[in-house]
Amino acid sequence: MNIKKLVLLLCMSLLMVGPVLAQDDSEESSISVFTASQPAQFWLGYPGRSGDATFIYHAIHCSLTELDGDFNVAGDLADSWDISDDGMTYTFNLNPNATFHDGTPVTAADVEFSWVVFATPNARTESRVRQPVYGSIMGADAVVESAASEDVVGYADTTKYEGIEIIDDHTISFTLTDPNPLWISVISDGSPNGYILPKHILEDVPYDEYPTHPMNIDSPIGCGAYQLTQIEEGQFVELTAYDAHHMGEPNIDTIFVHSWLTNEVAAAQLESGELDLVIGLSLDDAQRLESNENIDVLTTNASNAYQLSLNLDPRDIDLRVRQAMAHAIDRQGILDAVFFGLGEVIECCYFQEWARPDANDPLPYDPDLARELLAEAEADGAWDADNALPIL
Repeated sequence: MNIKKLVLLLCMSLLMVGPVLAQDDSEESSISVFTASQPAQFWLGYPGRSGDATFIYHAIHCSLTELDGDFNVAGDLADSWDISDDGMTYTFNLNPNATFHDGTPVTAADVEFSWVVFATPNARTESRVRQPVYGSIMGADAVVESAASEDVVGYADTTKYEGIEIIDDHTISFTLTDPNPLWISVISDGSPNGYILPKHILEDVPYDEYPTHPMNIDSPIGCGAYQLTQIEEGQFVELTAYDAHHMGEPNIDTIFVHSWLTNEVAAAQLESGELDLVIGLSLDDAQRLESNENIDVLTTNASNAYQLSLNLDPRDIDLRVRQAMAHAIDRQGILDAVFFGLGEVIECCYFQEWARPDANDPLPYDPDLARELLAEAEADGAWDADNALPIL
């Protein structure tokens, strides 16, 4: 993903250059891709350190929902869903044509199985589903306590969620402990997500054998658009289109992912035609390559955030001092000078506009106003000009 969100004090969003495509008018259905980070060879899920390589895991696995380019929730395994009037129960209607890569249908039982495994540390799926997500489902405490027991060997021994109901093969509901309008967003692909794992393969596997299971080491079976067909350590990962994918046959037959190169070598190979796509190209290289008529530099959305934070409780700092800090930093100037203007300054860290408070436009760069605010705070004894505040 390619939009980097930079948060300076209150918030700055920053767009980083992402996929860079070499133009090719041929009918070939294979491409070679470079990612700046190497995929962690743990195919039941991915750890956060995988960076740009996370698209490989998204390609192999499917989730109930996914996020579109504007961070809105869209269907993946789930064709549609309903939310109860009290905001507590989400009912998902699964695509009846979805299958795993071995041809086995994906059902609500696989979804329920996956969520039990997410709450089981001993399974070590390294799923990005976080405790606040699976812990918000009714009965989660009992599942986690059961999973941590020495007497629990695998799924069959683990307590199941009170709040997950399999209605039929293609319908499943989740009941939360409290209403949470963001819950469906954070379970989506591209967010801390829940990959749907094949119950028919893993149900009888002891949790402590998951790390060494072929599903995890070299032969993952997912329900995503691509299958992992080859790994050449230090060279490439090969992904092959899954023609029976429930959302339609992928347009590209084969993807070769090269992540063992350096950024400099990747840029050079893009120019020479050895690579078709570079994800995570440096801004310097992107600016240089924009003049190449055979290369398109593209940007797209991603939900990443960076920030400079005071190593203090902001409630201990006078409001005028905090406002002065926001007015004293030229966030748009930093974005323009350092990141070529690729981005957006925002005042809070919610990327969906509907989630942002009304009338919450970024405070403008105004050093004179900043000085006035500090002077007022100092006159009231709320600010000491000789005081130094640590910034992370």
